[in-house]
Amino acid sequence: MNSLKSIFTLNQLDRYILFCQFKPFIFFSSVLVGILWLVQALPRLDDIISNGQSGDVFIRVAILMLPQVMLFVIPVAAFAATLYSINQLCLDAEFTIFMSVGRSNISISKPIVIFGSLIAIFMYGLSLHLVPVSQQNLRALMFEVRQNVTGQLIKDGRFFHPTDGVSIYIRESNKNGEMRGIFLTDARATEYSLTYSAREAVLHQTSNGLLLVMQDGLLQISNNEEADLSTVSFDRLGLSLDEFFPQTTQIFLNPKEVSPLKILYDLKSVDQVNYINKNEYIAEAHLKLATPLTPIALTLLALTTFLITGYKRKGFAIPIYAAITIGLAVQATTLSLRSVISSNTSLFWVIYSPSVLLIIFSFLLLYLTQRSKQLVTKL
Repeated sequence: MNSLKSIFTLNQLDRYILFCQFKPFIFFSSVLVGILWLVQALPRLDDIISNGQSGDVFIRVAILMLPQVMLFVIPVAAFAATLYSINQLCLDAEFTIFMSVGRSNISISKPIVIFGSLIAIFMYGLSLHLVPVSQQNLRALMFEVRQNVTGQLIKDGRFFHPTDGVSIYIRESNKNGEMRGIFLTDARATEYSLTYSAREAVLHQTSNGLLLVMQDGLLQISNNEEADLSTVSFDRLGLSLDEFFPQTTQIFLNPKEVSPLKILYDLKSVDQVNYINKNEYIAEAHLKLATPLTPIALTLLALTTFLITGYKRKGFAIPIYAAITIGLAVQATTLSLRSVISSNTSLFWVIYSPSVLLIIFSFLLLYLTQRSKQLVTKL
């Protein structure tokens, strides 16, 4: 019982090493998340602007994208923070002092493991709950944005093409749906094309869909086969706009939108699941469960790099570059193994192997390095 209690008890030295990692972690996570967040959010901004949405919609979209970005960036930030903090401790000769007071490699690794475990717990909160919920809300919000016909349609002096063969132009409009100088062409049929023009028009939302009521206008019917043109003038004409817009519906949930525990243990209770691509859901679930293990593996890798290298007067550039290469390879391998599970779900365990093997290998190196130092000391 006392030995178990000592595992979770941090002395002053452990707390010092632990807190040394949090400041650079906050910095690296803020920078990396901000960069990737911006890269992912900007393409959405084009959709939002083109659909006539306000700035608060973009803010909502950006916030909903944040958990997914954090899930893949935070392990790298934790790795970079550990490399930076331990490098500073080595350059200031503080690690040498730790070793001189009798701290073994395994005991020094305790605050590092605790730091990685805290990050892993936070990431499990992201992967099990926040990411699926945010991805569902993001999809629903973007669906509403793309389906907002009024916002797309009412734009002064611009052509709008809701689907192939259909073009709409409005000279003047206001937010109440009132328009002046409207021009609409429908060339979807191969035999004929229709051209509507009207002096005034107004949009009405009815129970049957969106209705465009045109006043004082002209309908031109062009026969493409016989090069014949017929014209019909009208005082008032109602036109259903639903037939001019592609019907997009939310049929299936994306694997990212479903909790990994529900996928693995209760998938039948989830609505809108594409069972034809069931392997994709299983692969995504295991990826979400394996990703939080990477901060533990990467932070241990960072510590092992310095402890097995020993003190170097010229610095630790080469070991750090080697650690970064190994760390990125582990992260990339974990992500790439998702396709292996998609092909064969019985191989689900392989996605956990890069992180688990790195953790075991790091502890083994720490133990062997400590043993070799003890043998040298005895001799």
